[in-house]
Amino acid sequence: MVLFPLGALPREVWRIGGKNALELPSAEHVYQAEQRLADLLDNLDPAQPWTVEVVVPPPSKPKPRLAIVRLNGQTLLEVRPADATALGAGGVEELANAWKRSLNHLFSQPALRQYLVVANRMPLQITYQGRPYLLRGEIAPDRGLFRTNGKKIAGRVIFWEIPPDSRAYQISPTPPSEPNQPSTIYLLHRRLFFVPYQRS
Repeated sequence: MVLFPLGALPREVWRIGGKNALELPSAEHVYQAEQRLADLLDNLDPAQPWTVEVVVPPPSKPKPRLAIVRLNGQTLLEVRPADATALGAGGVEELANAWKRSLNHLFSQPALRQYLVVANRMPLQITYQGRPYLLRGEIAPDRGLFRTNGKKIAGRVIFWEIPPDSRAYQISPTPPSEPNQPSTIYLLHRRLFFVPYQRS
């Protein structure tokens, strides 16, 4: 989608959660935006609405006029006159408000919010017992059935889920035996919930 058909053509598309989100002036802009979003996701609740707003500080010399796009009150993007020119926008505020509308539409989707929080700083694919496992963008309910023998892959402990039978909550002095190529394995997220990976 071209936000502004006049002027220079956009050079980079920022994809968020696999969806085209914004057109940014350069790959460096995309990298910076991804890093800022990753930092913000560490403290965002996917179950609560996310709000995108535009703030335009008063210009001061020698700094040029700029607009700030904020996500839940924290800076996500800064729009400078050179960005507006590169994308053919009429000014920083026009471009910032176009980005705001696109991001508000994107972040209004609960499934996408959950995927972003779950996938943040997690590998999208891991190899376990010689088979690839792909991240599922959801939080696994913790019923006390996750087990591990401490085995790690890429520095992360692998968990699996046992059946909820009469022995499920018995304490054993020996580590549980590792299942052979289970359909789903789990990693513990830095925010202390379990993330499922499905065998592909």
